Amino acid sequence: MPQPPPWRAYPLGTPENVLGDCTQTAGTRMHWQGAAAVYPFPTVAAPLSFVSTDPQDSAGGTGCREVEIEWLDANLLKRVERYATNGTTPVVPGEQALRVNRFESTVAGTGGFNAGTMTALVGASVLAHMVPNYGSALGCLRSTPVNQQLWIGDAYASPTNGIFQSNPDVTILYYNMYTRNIQTRAVQRLRSARALQGTTQIVGLGQLVPPGYDVWWEFTNFGGVNFSSSIQYEAHWGAPV
Repeated sequence: MPQPPPWRAYPLGTPENVLGDCTQTAGTRMHWQGAAAVYPFPTVAAPLSFVSTDPQDSAGGTGCREVEIEWLDANLLKRVERYATNGTTPVVPGEQALRVNRFESTVAGTGGFNAGTMTALVGASVLAHMVPNYGSALGCLRSTPVNQQLWIGDAYASPTNGIFQSNPDVTILYYNMYTRNIQTRAVQRLRSARALQGTTQIVGLGQLVPPGYDVWWEFTNFGGVNFSSSIQYEAHWGAPV
């Protein structure tokens, strides 16, 4: 695998608004809509595919008719393509992928959004999860290509039910994909904001993620109290020098 080029530590351009949403359960939960509490983090590239639970997500249907997927290939290069949907029949474009950064509905029928639950997979691993009638997979997980770095500014954490009743920690974590040390989840805690309460809290960050890294958000220490929450931040992508 190619090694990342040098990188510089200041804010970059090309902003992307990233929104993650999930329902918390006991233990540690990554902030994404997948059924698993922990993102699978594939170790090798595998066939990219996507599918819906509703036949209306297809050509001529009332739901999603076309999706856009952004993924990283086996060399950690970013790829972006649009594909026609085919309802409950999996679509396999013939591409090898290692990560999926975005999964969105770009063309829809009279329903305006995806009718069923849509998932994007790498091999057998679900890497993006789009709930019905939303049009985009929500997840605060991003993987940096070999030729790009990511600057993360302030983030906004909001509990859907109005208060983080159990005062959780929200932590941003990352690890180097080149080490492949996924089993032990070698991570570094960059910044943690404790005892978040109220309708919206700001987590001050200002972190630069170099090429070839996964970065994600976790909630911990919420005492088994279930609640829905969202995290939103602006990501700035740029080329390292």
